[in-house]
Amino acid sequence: VMVMTPQILLDALRNAFITVDMVRLLIFDECHRATGNHPYAKIML
Repeated sequence: VMVMTPQILLDALRNAFITVDMVRLLIFDECHRATGNHPYAKIML
């Protein structure tokens, strides 16, 4: 179980510290913010 802010997750993905293959379940809290330049929106691309 990992708990982190969306920006930390985005940075971890970009730096290959975490890969999408390592994730089995991803839960976004406050996912209604996933618009525009928000890290959630970038993660979901």
